[in-house]
Amino acid sequence: MKSIGDVDAASWNAVCGSTQPFVRHEFLLALEASGCAVPRTGWTACHLVLQDSLGRLVGAMPLYRKGHSRGEFVFDFSWANAYAQHDLKYYPKLLTAIPFTPVRGPRALVGSGAEPGVTAALIQAAAGYARSEQLSSWHVLFPSDDNLAPLKRAGLIERRDCQFHWFNQGYESFDAFLATFTPRSARRRSAKGGASPSGHRIRYRLGGEMDAELWGGGV
Repeated sequence: MKSIGDVDAASWNAVCGSTQPFVRHEFLLALEASGCAVPRTGWTACHLVLQDSLGRLVGAMPLYRKGHSRGEFVFDFSWANAYAQHDLKYYPKLLTAIPFTPVRGPRALVGSGAEPGVTAALIQAAAGYARSEQLSSWHVLFPSDDNLAPLKRAGLIERRDCQFHWFNQGYESFDAFLATFTPRSARRRSAKGGASPSGHRIRYRLGGEMDAELWGGGV
């Protein structure tokens, strides 16, 4: 499909479930309608849909041809450079991901009660499309655990990385959050330009306020 708008919203949402809002039809459509994820910006939609013999949607996969690596929050520029060094074309590449959204979730969308093999069929179709279009590679970003195993069985290489997540542990204010740091008082005074943990006095100067004496080690 050249646009998520070509897919019936109720049918797409029926297979994506309700646990992850970013794979829902409304969110993907908003990205296209706003001009964020469109061919002009390097995101060309080619979403996969799988129908049964009665024409009912039983599986789907968000899919894009990418002309660059921006908006993915996974840095593969070293791959692009390696291709360039060998006079090979890295772009366009094929991408299964939610644009501008580094959040884990389902990427092979399969409705409840679907026949076995739907996930494998979606993966096979995406890989086949990449080969038929002679694209350099197919990337699946931030898949859920239940999607990871069938992707590895299909021969995709797992890339491990780390993310830093912040959780609001019931903080009433930003000061309440800062108060959890240790040593508590030293961190807060240092942030305001006060005394450092070593007891030295810290002063902040702009570049124009620096003179030869200060650069020479004076205070």
